[in-house]
Amino acid sequence: MSIRMIIVILTAIFLSVSAAAWAALASWEIEGSQALESRNYPLALRIYQRAAKQGEVKSSYHIGLVYAFQEDWKKKMFWWLKGAEEGDSIAQFEVAQIFLGPETSGMGFVPQDYVQAYKWYELAAKDPSGPFAKDGIEGRDMAAAHMTPAQIKQAQALVRKWKPMAVTTVEDEYDTAVKKYAPGKLPVEAYAEQVFKHRNDWAVGGGLVNIDSFKKTDGQKSSMFGVDYYTLEYEAVVSFPKGTNEPCIRWGNSGLSLYNEWGEGGFHECGLSNFNISPSGQPVRVTGTVRFKKTENGWRSGK
Repeated sequence: MSIRMIIVILTAIFLSVSAAAWAALASWEIEGSQALESRNYPLALRIYQRAAKQGEVKSSYHIGLVYAFQEDWKKKMFWWLKGAEEGDSIAQFEVAQIFLGPETSGMGFVPQDYVQAYKWYELAAKDPSGPFAKDGIEGRDMAAAHMTPAQIKQAQALVRKWKPMAVTTVEDEYDTAVKKYAPGKLPVEAYAEQVFKHRNDWAVGGGLVNIDSFKKTDGQKSSMFGVDYYTLEYEAVVSFPKGTNEPCIRWGNSGLSLYNEWGEGGFHECGLSNFNISPSGQPVRVTGTVRFKKTENGWRSGK
């Protein structure tokens, strides 16, 4: 799907929004749109991530939009699905469209799933302030036409059970961990795990890496120039649900890193966004340390 096609689709969506709704756009939406229009993607991401930290429900959809403009469909899908789970009806409708026809939507890596399409269409239609009250019902009925009675019953049960998730970021979880664990006698495993996630927030927050397990293997106290330190050793298992380019991944004590390399055809970029190489990356066991410093505000560790 080209950027031109994305703009056409978005224009169709925006035309369905009333003038009053346009006037009610939040400042972060306007600033982000201006950044997108000028193709300043790093700025747009910062604006939308700041909105996410403030709990704005539509922020995840907009983050996904940045990746859509860059034609990074896997990241787009992750953030739009996250937005759908958080209760954004626009994200719900877009996700339903993808599940209904992954190939026609340019998202062929997503398995066609009429049950999920039915669920998200129905939820998008239920938003009284959303633009998809009619289109959501029509989409739901289109999905239902391909479903068995048992599948429709399953989808309806998913709709009834659904509850919106809180809008969260990796940084929010880290800040909560600092408040909870920093005052303790010694840093605990759960604190170190949040530091580990925070070090890799770009990958964990983007849904590119799962932390399957994390455990403390040892811990040592030390002192230098009157300052107390605590070094916690850990072992973690991580997996890559979105696929990886294995040769480009390197784990160090500071976290996950990616680098460029020479390959067939010359110099090219490696990274977790190169999904065609390994559709389902194998879990990787990593070890490392987190060093905490005792301060007047408790135990702290830099990112």
